[in-house]
Amino acid sequence: TMSAFAAGRLLFNLPCGMFADTYGRRPLMIAGPAVTTIGMLWSYTSGGLGELLAARAVAGIGSSMFMSGATAMLADLSTHGNRARILGANQAAVLAGAAAGPALGGAIAGAEGMSIRSPFLAVAGLSSLAMTHSYFKVSETRPMATAVDDTVKPSKHWYCDGHPIENPSEVLEGEGVVKPVVVADASTAQDAAMGRLVKSVDFWSVCGLNAALFFSGAGGRGTLLPILAYQALDL
Repeated sequence: TMSAFAAGRLLFNLPCGMFADTYGRRPLMIAGPAVTTIGMLWSYTSGGLGELLAARAVAGIGSSMFMSGATAMLADLSTHGNRARILGANQAAVLAGAAAGPALGGAIAGAEGMSIRSPFLAVAGLSSLAMTHSYFKVSETRPMATAVDDTVKPSKHWYCDGHPIENPSEVLEGEGVVKPVVVADASTAQDAAMGRLVKSVDFWSVCGLNAALFFSGAGGRGTLLPILAYQALDL
């Protein structure tokens, strides 16, 4: 079931990112928890392994939608000076949830009157709360096209050669070389930045490292440890 959930995220991460760039972050922040809720309720009522795997894939799609919108929104709201701290804090929250989730899920499943399916209901309830909060409290942060106007204050939604900038007067490149600013609409700048990104060896190196870490971590946590516990502790 973990593989089905991850497959849903894998297949929809890039399309959701493209959707966030084109239509905004807020729709994903609302629809993502809604789809996750549907997937969790379907998991609770599933009648067989195949149906459970399909339900988990739907929940993974919802997670992909929410995480794509949330990450893009955090990048919008942050600046060059605090972006790493903000994204790091978000990642810490995600990992804290991943660490506490199995223990809480086991406690819920083992509580009196509960069943092995009860954690699905708990997650569905939390997802519905996230959806409600996003609908009423979250505002759109997607950058809009910005014209060159002396009355407009510098903004991180201005771009130079595809890169977000905050100082529209100049951009330093290389060893102190000053390059004039070229202000473009967000979509043009993002397309240019994506083109350079996919050609970067550093980008693919980081992707490969993340894939290896998640492969070993998820494989050990989700597959090997339960088998070891079953064999050693007779659980």
